[in-house]
Amino acid sequence: MAGPRGSGRESAAMADITPPHIFQDVTLRVWWATRWRVEPGWRHSRPFRRPFTNVWYVLDGEMGVQLGQVVMEVGAGTLMVVPPGMTLDNWNAGEARLDYLSLGFEWILGGIDIYHGQEPEIRRVALSSETIDLWESLERETERVRGRNTLEANLRLAGYARLFWSALIEHIGAEAAQKVASIDPRVGRALEWMRANLHTQARLTDLAKVLYVSESYLRQLFISSLGVSFRRTLTDLRLQKAKLLLMTTSKPVGEISRTVGYTDPHHFAQVFARHEGASPSEYRRTARRNS
Repeated sequence: MAGPRGSGRESAAMADITPPHIFQDVTLRVWWATRWRVEPGWRHSRPFRRPFTNVWYVLDGEMGVQLGQVVMEVGAGTLMVVPPGMTLDNWNAGEARLDYLSLGFEWILGGIDIYHGQEPEIRRVALSSETIDLWESLERETERVRGRNTLEANLRLAGYARLFWSALIEHIGAEAAQKVASIDPRVGRALEWMRANLHTQARLTDLAKVLYVSESYLRQLFISSLGVSFRRTLTDLRLQKAKLLLMTTSKPVGEISRTVGYTDPHHFAQVFARHEGASPSEYRRTARRNS
């Protein structure tokens, strides 16, 4: 019996399909987007390490910036990307009003945060009015999600985030994304598995079975691709998740501890303080006071 009409052409077309490029495997999470207009003397101190990437663009005025121990002043047309894990302050360094755009986000490409472990980027660029409009649209859409956290609102925000980065990519992000694209895709799958299993006693043995590789090969893959061990990567992911929960929820520290894989809250607090220089409760108070 003959098959459905056109089935031969459909099969031929399917055979010619190119597998999706890693650049389609993108997750963009926007934590906030804000336009700041601040007077002389204003200062915003953040004496804690944020778990996401910050982007600033100066529209008008002079902005003072401190990244870790580095202090600088930048003017209109400066685009700055601050990777996660850095302390940062900024202030109005001029005698007139400072007008700038701010964005907090995560960009996960093929399972890898493209800015994790990177150095800050600082560029002098002239963003188009369309790009600035998209930035301000992100502010509107993030407020919409806070007010009404529905599927429709989140899809709108995700769509605007992709449009925004498609416009911004000619200025920043392309080099970091290309670097991630060259990494063995099993590293991205490993990180995705680890994020999904933070609440468990995730072990290298289990991950090696998931990826169908030996433990020794997987250890070397982490070192050669990310520059750190499996154990350090797991700790970093757990602390990143913990910091997000401390900043954005009112969950008790003990519950957060269990959520990120520490059955003993006291041990969790010790690990957190060793890496972040403050207890989980102190981090939460400081982050909320300076957000």
